[in-house]
Amino acid sequence: MVISVLLIFSFKANRPGQPTKLITKPSEVREGVALKKFSTAQEVSLYLKESSSEQSIGSAFGTNLKGLGTAPRDIPSEIGLGAPGLEADANSASRFSQTNIQVSGVDEPDIVKTNGKQLFFSPNQNYFYSFDFPVREYANQEIKIINAFPVNSLANVSKIDLTGNLLLVDNTLVVLDYNKITGFDITDPTQPKQMWRHTLKQNTTLKTARLIDNTIYIVAQTYLDSSSPCPRPLFGEGGGELMIKCSDIYYPNIRTNSDSLYSILTLEAASGKTLDSATFVGSANNSVVYMSSNNVYITYQLTPDFVEYFYGFVESSSQDLFDPPTLTKIRTLVNLDIGQDAKLVELENILSSYQFGLSDDDRLMSQTELTNRLNNYTESHKRELTSTIVVKVNVADLAKSTLGVVPGLPLNQFSLDEFKGNLRVATTVSTSFWSTSESVNDVYVLDQNMQVAGSVQDLGIGERLYAVRFVGPVGFAVTFKQIDPFYTLDMSDPTNPKRVGELKIPGFSSYLHPISEDLVLGVGSEANQVKLSLFDVSDINAPKEIAKYGLTEFWSEVADNHHAFLLDPQHKIVFIPAGNNAYIFSYSDRALTLLKAIPGLNSSRAVYINDYLYVLSPSTIAVYSETDWSLVGSLDL
Repeated sequence: MVISVLLIFSFKANRPGQPTKLITKPSEVREGVALKKFSTAQEVSLYLKESSSEQSIGSAFGTNLKGLGTAPRDIPSEIGLGAPGLEADANSASRFSQTNIQVSGVDEPDIVKTNGKQLFFSPNQNYFYSFDFPVREYANQEIKIINAFPVNSLANVSKIDLTGNLLLVDNTLVVLDYNKITGFDITDPTQPKQMWRHTLKQNTTLKTARLIDNTIYIVAQTYLDSSSPCPRPLFGEGGGELMIKCSDIYYPNIRTNSDSLYSILTLEAASGKTLDSATFVGSANNSVVYMSSNNVYITYQLTPDFVEYFYGFVESSSQDLFDPPTLTKIRTLVNLDIGQDAKLVELENILSSYQFGLSDDDRLMSQTELTNRLNNYTESHKRELTSTIVVKVNVADLAKSTLGVVPGLPLNQFSLDEFKGNLRVATTVSTSFWSTSESVNDVYVLDQNMQVAGSVQDLGIGERLYAVRFVGPVGFAVTFKQIDPFYTLDMSDPTNPKRVGELKIPGFSSYLHPISEDLVLGVGSEANQVKLSLFDVSDINAPKEIAKYGLTEFWSEVADNHHAFLLDPQHKIVFIPAGNNAYIFSYSDRALTLLKAIPGLNSSRAVYINDYLYVLSPSTIAVYSETDWSLVGSLDL
């Protein structure tokens, strides 16, 4: 019986040709990597065919290796610190909440927005769960426009027959669905008027959006057919179509796992006019979008060339495992100008042929020794197995783009943060079932040229990231396997970031929210129940959990979507939806005190206007006084 000693990858078609350099190590990617532009459709097709590698792992040395290089968890594409809104109009409220966002001044779409007078609510996120995956049900296929302030005027005033996430700027309400972007004039909220619409073309979907002042930044993803990748219409009709020309597409001069185009568009909110655009190749695999006030960053996964990885292993420590003819064949194979799928098949044949010549005893011994040595090699080379490409696009001039690469995979948008021109990126480096090597978590600092300037490595060995937050020169990270290490990081020197504090407590936090310079609130889980933790980080060398509170529910949307979280700094309260219920906590006096529990509404969001908290569910709005938490108004939707 022949025992396969090779990882078996299945590839999409890779064909001969070398328009790009094959680079597998992050250290090599940092040397000479650059973004270039294609010239013809043939160049695009060839690049996609050579770089496409939808890899699945079979078995090796009798070990199940499925999962090499995969994400450490399912990563939501949009899973964020908002500031009170101020309105000069005397007929409006003096203060009102805005969407909980990651970067001040960079608004994010959500299902509810307010201008201090009206609420604009798209209650389109109702779920039921099967054993396999969540399925979305749309209970209300419309956007509600509600008079909200003063409270005695609470009423439904109109609706829009659409559903989606919302952006609000002045008198323009923008509705973003998976393939449509629509602008409405809501000067008269009783009669919203559609002003413009862009419909994305086939195989193109809206990944996310951001808003700075009156400019909307759209990130759209187009799945590609390598046989006909471009030119391609992005949106529009007839002569008004926005076309992606082949010569407009950027690509890295390395082979990547490319199956998509990412287009960044800037639109004028009031008119819908396209201001600028940039397009580059990428991958749908583990893609995260983060935007600062200066740059848009988009990540995607870079998986390794296993033939080169195996060759490096043999040359470094295991030449004695094979006879000279087999070694010669392996060395020759690495330099052959053939597709990667062909190389893998040939490598399997080479190793299988070698095993044919061994006795049963020698074959078992060779297999066992090879497995152990490969495990040991992987322990010291794990950061070569999976890397993340980070594309940086300048907000002011979308033509200015560059990229960098870091080992591992980010968790979500909070894994990235820009500070003083540098980008901090937190990743999990995991070999999954690949070997006995344990996962680790790293934080890298990339300079303005996207070169690695410094790093903190080996956080939470054997664990993975559950939450990350950067606040100025300080970083916080949570890893988890059996306990919750809460790490504090001194990021003040980008060339020498340091882990300075560690706190081990039961459970974990999956969302971290800085309340003040000294306090961070964590929302997560302990013993399969929702848990809130209040951390004192006044001394970043010695963080402390000074308060915690457990709920009976097993899940809160805050764990996966920061937009569900609301903080009112004036009243020092936070709103947490959990299960079908909602909870309002005070964090004053450095404690967590439950002020109000609201049962059964299936609440998903809350906003405040002046001293009133509006709790929203798909069917009801309930309004509470923040002075005594009495119910002062309600409205059926």
